[in-house]
Amino acid sequence: MSHPPVHRLIFIGPQGSGKSTQAQIWAAQLNVPRLCSGELIRQEMSLGTEMGLRVTTLMHEGQLLSDEDVEHLLFSKLAAAHAHGWILDGYPRRVSQARKLWQHFLPTRIIEFAVPDEICIARLTQRRVCAKNHIYHLTNTPPQVDGICDVDGLPLTQRDDDKPKAITERLKQYHRETEPALRWMQQQERPSLWHTPCD
Repeated sequence: MSHPPVHRLIFIGPQGSGKSTQAQIWAAQLNVPRLCSGELIRQEMSLGTEMGLRVTTLMHEGQLLSDEDVEHLLFSKLAAAHAHGWILDGYPRRVSQARKLWQHFLPTRIIEFAVPDEICIARLTQRRVCAKNHIYHLTNTPPQVDGICDVDGLPLTQRDDDKPKAITERLKQYHRETEPALRWMQQQERPSLWHTPCD
């Protein structure tokens, strides 16, 4: 009896491209974990760990964590899920991260979300979240009561990295660091690439 294929997918695109929303949908359909380095990092921040405090300072400045910090958080999760499959949401972000990933966890497919910067900025500046990470968009998916989460009644706030100055810096970093990583991954023998232009 043949076994079902194991899906190890990378969803990649600029902040605000919609990759995380699609990753959640695909993860539910394929019954595999969605692993998002950003969410793992925010867990560290909410726990007030040493790494979390350092991340808070970097995020205020629109900067990224070191490769070693991200790998420590992410690779143990990948190892646990590797036999059954996974979706990597927003990783790797640099060529060095892509090379390290290829040494340990070879994906089966890359799915790129190509969205213009101006659309990403418009989307992210209207995003609001509660402390339990329920996400709203002020135009497309607003809460029933302004400033209050529908699910748990907690106040909604704008993340520091969703403010215009930080978004602009993150997009610059995406073009400078992540697009070369995407090109590097395209040059490898596998996996195949799905290019999804979005607007």
